[in-house]
Amino acid sequence: MAERIVLAKSFDPQGPSEDWWFLLIEDSGEMHVEHKQVRHNPFKRTRRDIRTRSYSVKEFLATTRHEPRGSLRMVLKQRGIQ
Repeated sequence: MAERIVLAKSFDPQGPSEDWWFLLIEDSGEMHVEHKQVRHNPFKRTRRDIRTRSYSVKEFLATTRHEPRGSLRMVLKQRGIQ
């Protein structure tokens, strides 16, 4: 079963939104980073919109700034991967 590690999460105090970043490690050893955005909308029947985007680890480290990148580097270092 694939392993999912939370890298970071953020909640917007000014609005109803959440951002989650996960490192996904497949049984094959393949890794990628998933960014999930949840936007709560009280005017819609479902009341929330969920968007998910996946990145390769290399792409994520090259293009992302802020907390999730540092968390990913720490997890990779702890596991002896990078």
